[in-house]
Amino acid sequence: VNYDALAKARGGVTLSTTYNNAGASNIDEKISASYLMAYTNNAIGGVTLKTNFGLRFQNTDQVITSPNNINSKIVMITTEHRYHDVLPSFNAVANVTDHLNLRFAASKTMTRANPSQMSSQLNFGDTSAQSASEGNPALKPYYSKNLDIGGEYYTGKTGYVGLTFFSKTIKDFIANSATRVPFTALGLDYANISQQQQIAIASYLNTTVAAISADPSLLAGMPINLTQPFYVQNPLKLTGAEFMWVQPLDFVTPG
Repeated sequence: VNYDALAKARGGVTLSTTYNNAGASNIDEKISASYLMAYTNNAIGGVTLKTNFGLRFQNTDQVITSPNNINSKIVMITTEHRYHDVLPSFNAVANVTDHLNLRFAASKTMTRANPSQMSSQLNFGDTSAQSASEGNPALKPYYSKNLDIGGEYYTGKTGYVGLTFFSKTIKDFIANSATRVPFTALGLDYANISQQQQIAIASYLNTTVAAISADPSLLAGMPINLTQPFYVQNPLKLTGAEFMWVQPLDFVTPG
């Protein structure tokens, strides 16, 4: 068995409106975590300053089993991942006056890939036989370093006006990327795709279905736009501001 070829093979296949009933991936995650937090409450120059600092330790064991189409046979391939994370966070709020609070927060967060993106299932439902899509079982979480600074002014018992500025630096963000690959890279049997797709490929190659069936090497000249999720190479930088205004209407309607 050529295990290298097997490991690189394309996923279970959905052709046109036909589903092979083996195209569902199984994702098993075991997550263990612990959390430490320190809290302070001090008065500095007449201003009450409250802070908390936390550390989350997290371990993830992930097993992804996906169906793959190898020579027109469904083969289940398992991909295993293990990753460890240390996620810190810090929050501070200063009670400047009875009505005014100033806040600062810094943290590192983690977001796991969408499960649908981690299946290696191949979808080749385009009747014109020009595009396909496939998941990526090698995906790991992406991380964000976050900063927030702002405050709120309380206008009454429950009403307030708030303004917060934020900054996020996201590393290894996941986005879809399209590449052109030959039809032969999909691992599909030309005889097993729909008749409409066979005709579309033959028309593109300026030949006939019979000619391609007799000489499958012709399929190397058929380009397919394959869409897969990958990591964005450069970190993403997001900045912005959020304005909040909460105004009770009890002065209009008692209660």
